[in-house]
Parts: sequence; C-alpha cells; structure tokens
Amino acid sequence: MKRYRLTLLLGLTTALACYFGYSFQMMAYWSAEHGMFWYWIGAVLSYLCSAAALILFFIDVKTERDLTVLERIIDGWVMAVGFFAVILNILWTTFIIAWMG
Repeated sequence: MKRYRLTLLLGLTTALACYFGYSFQMMAYWSAEHGMFWYWIGAVLSYLCSAAALILFFIDVKTERDLTVLERIIDGWVMAVGFFAVILNILWTTFIIAWMG
C-alpha cells in the first residue's frame, strides 16, 4: 500500500481540484447575505488543490520506486491525466474569475 500512497494522493487532489474548479461558480449563489464569499472560497480551494496536485506530480516524477510494469502504466496514466486535468482546471478557474470580475 505504501507504493500506491503517492499515486492515490495525486488522484485525490486532482479530483478535489476539478470538483472545486467545476462547482465554485455555483458557490456564489449559496448565500445572498455573504455575496461572493463562497465563490472566492471555492476558487481558492480550486487553486490550492491544483497546486498540491502539481507538487505531488513533481514529487512522483522524482521519487524512485520499485514498481511492476502494470503499476508503472497505472501510475503514468494517473500522472498524465492528472497533470492535464489540473492545467485545464487552472485555466478554467482563471477564465471564470476574469470573466466574472
């Protein structure tokens, strides 16, 4: 299980970043009293999870682990899809902030 910890954390932070990146626009409508408070909380969480995923991506690249061929393929796919999703999430969040601002 230790060998998969980094891959699981990378997948989890990527999923959280994409969730907050997708839903932070709706957070603006959660409370009329607080205005855009939840919108900015969602945007910040999106950026923080994206940064965590990118940091874990670079740690995963630099870490030497003894993995089988199948484990390397799975780790490579998680890294590739995660990196692509995080970059798109950062661009999407920035676009929406620029559009709404």
